[in-house]
Amino acid sequence: MDGDGTRHAVEQTVAGIPVLARPGVVERTESPVVVVLHGMSTTPDMMQLGWPDDASNQKFDRLYWRLPVLREGGDALRRRRDDDLFLGLFAAVWSDVRAELGALLNALGDRPIGLFGFSIGGFLALWGALDHAAVRAAVAVGGVPNFDYLTTYYPDYAWDREPVAAMRAASNLLTRLDGLGSTPTLILHGVQDDVARWEWMRPLAEALGAQDPVRHPHQVLPHLHHRLAPQSPEEARDVAEVQHAADAWFQRWLG
Repeated sequence: MDGDGTRHAVEQTVAGIPVLARPGVVERTESPVVVVLHGMSTTPDMMQLGWPDDASNQKFDRLYWRLPVLREGGDALRRRRDDDLFLGLFAAVWSDVRAELGALLNALGDRPIGLFGFSIGGFLALWGALDHAAVRAAVAVGGVPNFDYLTTYYPDYAWDREPVAAMRAASNLLTRLDGLGSTPTLILHGVQDDVARWEWMRPLAEALGAQDPVRHPHQVLPHLHHRLAPQSPEEARDVAEVQHAADAWFQRWLG
């Protein structure tokens, strides 16, 4: 416990699913809860630092989820990558997260639920909002709308192979705007993000905003890079704005 009374998140399970959460959070049955989804190269521990939970926040709880596939560890992920970069790793994360999220939401019961995701976690959070009526609101930070960005980083992969092309098409949020429009979403993105570029996320953000700017706003932050650990005073202000905007969004929609 910190000197200010904050209790750190600790390792727990929900229906056998590993999460980080403050003591007592998992056992609650009525208070709102936000499930936090990390990225490919981040962890729940890093997300706890980037969007922290503490005892002073009485509005909603947070569960920092150790995502399936990614929690297998470095050696297993390298084997997946070497066997089949897309189908064995990235697409597997997408499909397994979608499947396990259903079990996690069922275990959380009737609590008001939100999703907060960073990087590919932002992509997965939006898919969670699309898949599950129990999700009342979502926030995506530094996310992507589909897997097309991977072609920039891995140009030699066989992206036109039939199973790969089919999976890319099936996972493209730009083709699911009608369904996604039913859940309030907030998209936050950094101008300085050179990993998940704003130009890739902008079409989805603007299309959702055109449907309903109140339920689907987006905010572009001038100094934010692809991280929630700031390395300059200007970036620290943007990270603080991300935290503030996400808190306000969930307080508004989770009730």
